[in-house]
Amino acid sequence: MNQISSRSFVSSLLSGACLFLCLDDSLAKAEESILALSEEPQELGLSGAALQEKEIFDKVFGQKKSGRKQINRKIIVPVMIAGRTIGQAAALVGAQGDEVRFDWKSLKKTLEAHVLLEHLTSVDSKRDQLGYVTESSFADLGWAVHFDDSTISLVAELPNEFRKVQDTAIRSRRPQPIGRKIEPSTVSAVLNLGAAQDYTYGLAQNNGRQPSVFNMRGATNVSSLVLEGDLNYYEKAKRRWVRNDVRLVKDIESKAIRMSLGDVNYGVSGLQAAPQIGGFSFSKNFSIRPYDIIQSSGSASFTLNSESKVEFYVNSQLVDTRDLPPGPHRLTDFPVSAGANDIVLRIKDKFGQVQEIKIPFFYASSLLAEKVHSFSYNVGYLTENKLGVRHYDTKVPVFSAFHKYGLTSMTTVGLNAQGSKKQGQLGAEMTCATALGNFYLLGAASQTKDPLVSESRRKSGYSSTLQYDRTLSQDERARSFAAQWSSYTQSFTRLGSLTPSNPVSHRFSARYSQEVYGGIFGSMSGGYGIYRQTKSKENDQNLGLSKTYSDGITLTMDVARSKRPETKVEQRLMFGFRWSIPGSGHAVSADYQSLENVKRVRWNYSAAGGVGGFNAGAGVIQQQGRRGADGNLTYTGNRFIAGVSHDRMDPKEGKTLDRTTFNANTALVFADGHMALSRPVSDSFVIVAPHKTISDKKLKINPTGERYSTQTDFLGSAVLPDVSGYNINTVSIDRSEIPVGYQIEDDAYYFEPTYKRGGVAKIGTDAVVMVKGQLLDVAKNPLALASGEILYLDEPEKEPVLFFTNRSGFFAVEGLKPGKYKIMVYGDKIFSSFVSIPEGTTGLYSLDVMQTEVLLEDQKMLKEDIEE
Repeated sequence: MNQISSRSFVSSLLSGACLFLCLDDSLAKAEESILALSEEPQELGLSGAALQEKEIFDKVFGQKKSGRKQINRKIIVPVMIAGRTIGQAAALVGAQGDEVRFDWKSLKKTLEAHVLLEHLTSVDSKRDQLGYVTESSFADLGWAVHFDDSTISLVAELPNEFRKVQDTAIRSRRPQPIGRKIEPSTVSAVLNLGAAQDYTYGLAQNNGRQPSVFNMRGATNVSSLVLEGDLNYYEKAKRRWVRNDVRLVKDIESKAIRMSLGDVNYGVSGLQAAPQIGGFSFSKNFSIRPYDIIQSSGSASFTLNSESKVEFYVNSQLVDTRDLPPGPHRLTDFPVSAGANDIVLRIKDKFGQVQEIKIPFFYASSLLAEKVHSFSYNVGYLTENKLGVRHYDTKVPVFSAFHKYGLTSMTTVGLNAQGSKKQGQLGAEMTCATALGNFYLLGAASQTKDPLVSESRRKSGYSSTLQYDRTLSQDERARSFAAQWSSYTQSFTRLGSLTPSNPVSHRFSARYSQEVYGGIFGSMSGGYGIYRQTKSKENDQNLGLSKTYSDGITLTMDVARSKRPETKVEQRLMFGFRWSIPGSGHAVSADYQSLENVKRVRWNYSAAGGVGGFNAGAGVIQQQGRRGADGNLTYTGNRFIAGVSHDRMDPKEGKTLDRTTFNANTALVFADGHMALSRPVSDSFVIVAPHKTISDKKLKINPTGERYSTQTDFLGSAVLPDVSGYNINTVSIDRSEIPVGYQIEDDAYYFEPTYKRGGVAKIGTDAVVMVKGQLLDVAKNPLALASGEILYLDEPEKEPVLFFTNRSGFFAVEGLKPGKYKIMVYGDKIFSSFVSIPEGTTGLYSLDVMQTEVLLEDQKMLKEDIEE
């Protein structure tokens, strides 16, 4: 009896839906799985006919029997608002007619995303000593929750003013994860290894094999703290080992902030320069939270009084349709274009009434969303490589910083500064999107010590830039205009350069483009500059035409004229032909340029991604009497990438120069005690580790047609090397190589790692047997359409395996292993039988016809006895 009371009972035999009756409050998993109830009455499995409300209630909870105590049953049920399921909660249900009690803790948690906090708090005082509330608890509160017998659910009814605003992103940036989650490893590491070998012919000396070059690029991640570095080895060089960047990186994921210590990569803004520094960086990095909305892309707020269909139009194009429930809504992240956009919401309620909301919106790609910050603060020393040695100018510390802020959805402002004890720069910027177009204003002032005069004397310089662009039409003509004006004083300098270099004092440029006729697009552009010393002028003009055909062919023509103070007027005529052959991976191009008499023809081939793909290219060029040719071939293997390239140049005079280069790249990865060989890893990775029972099988990972990303082989675990940090990466397993009876938990996984982090997907178990057989009752009749479970007697703590029989009493269960089992079948009577799977059994194992014995005549009486 004790053994039976710890198991889950299965009903709804005809539909196959499982309803687990919790016999013990401590079985939390069983409580959660009880939510296998459908809204359709016939899915409760009684002769396929529609059941009346009382029959449904009695089927699920049992009839009250005379002379027996009726015990409340705790179940997990759906919670619904306006006909939509929003979650689940626990409820205590007794006989029909008794008041149902709701567990307020679980119900409140479900309602938090939909009901304003003050209205939830008002219910707290209505709880009883066990934390339950009833329908009467909501009296006089302005809203209600009741138990619906017909759908076995809790239904919340509340007015719009009680509801929270529901945010909906039109583009739904974050994809829905599919499958089982792969947990990031606490400790992981990757070491990329590369080698290149050149052979040259035609040199005056030292022909043949050239010194080899090797590269090692690695990263170690310990609980999201990353140490990464890069090292080169040059054969026969005076200094063979050359260190490149080395840094320590730590991300604050919740704030999208990256901190770096060492040879840092940092961002700049406005008119700033970005010389390489060694030091500390504290920066906003939006790639850490790739699904956040950081750019202003339009929003709309409205309230629906009933369930409605909402159509979203942007510039007269239908971009999405949503069925939205009643209540307040805020829509964000429209797919807008640069310039002026017309957003229209067409709302049709359930009564057929239609209304439209029109929202003009102006967009610029450099705008931040309202109240969004972007910044980078950096301190350190300027660095440079001298003869293979990295030097840090520790006598002159430098700093670089900028901070931008989304003031409104159409205005972004920012400040920036850079400097050292020898120079400094302070700047400001602003971006505005208006009905007249987008404006970008940049300004900066600098001060620099004059190295030729006294140390105390400084020179001041100034620079400013005004940019403007406007999309004149969003229709098929795509008319647009852009212009820029820049001004520099003679003494203006940027960080890292003490000597100013500003020969041009003012420069203006502009560009206009549109469709001319029949899909032919044209553009006109020009520029004008004034030189400071000579007061001479420079100018250039360009006229371009292009046409793209549906079969992948693009034709271009450009006519250009330019004049510089030190040169004569130069005129160029350029023709271009591009043909990307659809569905083939092949592309052909040809170009001609008149000024330098350049003729070029090229062919490229890119195979579909995955193992076994080849990329290739070849081309010829003729320029001012010189001829050249080149070709390349790259192969992508399961655990390496290898390639060869050849260049040939025939000069006007002298010997022909030939250079052939061979290269190969691979990687070693480590995570959670697993090590594997891989193709080069640029960011994060996943090791797919098969169980020893299927280690001899070739499991293809992420198959697409005949291609796949990687596979297990004689070297062991497979590695996905192209995993992007902070993104949802899908890992799918091809089951075709897995024998019958062998169990893998799932064939779909997803991995969302941090920066340069690894994870392990463990595939398979020691459960390698599939059992099939037929069950008979004591009268030797098939146990038709019965549900049951198989208990592993050698490991009683293991979860039982559920199964169903067909109309002939046959059943099949996979995921078992050799050992002793007890088969339990549940219905109006409880039956049992024993089976033993011999050691060494794998694959399909057929059982003899098994006759069961009756353990209990009345299953419902057993459940009530246990509860009492």
